[in-house]
Amino acid sequence: MQAQRLVIADDHAIVRSGLATLLAQFADVAIVAEAEHGIDAIAAVKLQQPDLLLLDIAMPHVGGLEIIGEIAHWSPATRVAVFTGLRSGGVMRQLIDSGVDGLLLKSLAPAELQQGLRRILDGETWICPQARELAAATQGLVELTERERQVMQQVVSGASNQQIAERFSISAKTVDNHRTSIMRKLDVHSLGGLVQVALREGLLDAGEQA
Repeated sequence: MQAQRLVIADDHAIVRSGLATLLAQFADVAIVAEAEHGIDAIAAVKLQQPDLLLLDIAMPHVGGLEIIGEIAHWSPATRVAVFTGLRSGGVMRQLIDSGVDGLLLKSLAPAELQQGLRRILDGETWICPQARELAAATQGLVELTERERQVMQQVVSGASNQQIAERFSISAKTVDNHRTSIMRKLDVHSLGGLVQVALREGLLDAGEQA
C-alpha cells in the first residue's frame, strides 16, 4: 500500500512532535514536511503536493483561512484537516463552511484524536463533536442585531444601563430590553455567562474584565 504523504503545520515544535509520534502508529502515513508558520506551510504544500495538510490555523505570518485558500489554489488535490486550540464557535462555523476535510480540537483525548485522524486518512470528512457544538452555539450570536451587538459589548465591558443609554442616545428602558433580548437569543442567564460568550467569540479581550 502506498503511504499517504502528510505535511504538519503548527508553530509549536512539541505539538508537531506529538502529532508525528501519533501518526507513526499508522503504517500508511509518511510525514514529508513540517512547517512552523503560515508561509512555510504554503511553501511546503506547493513543493510536496501532499495528500493531507494537518494545519493549526493560529500561526504567525498567514492566517489559517488564508492558508486554506492558498492550498486550494496551489495543490487542489491536497485535503486539509485543521487541528486547533481555538474554541471560538464563529471560527468553527467558518471552517466548517469552508469545506475543510477534518476539524480536530487540541482538547481531544488521545484515543479520540487518533480515531478522528484515522477516519480522515480513510477519506472521510470528520468534524469532532465538540467543534460542531461550538459552531451550533453561535447561532444566537448570528441572530443579534447590530445595536444588540453594540449593547452587548458595552455590557460585558462593565458599562451601566444609564451609561449605555447616554452613549447611544436611547432610553435606559430600551437598553434593558436589548439586554433581555440578547440573553434570550444567546441562552445565557447571567452577566458571567454573557462575558464568557464575548470572550470566546473575541468580542472582549481578557484584559478588559474588571
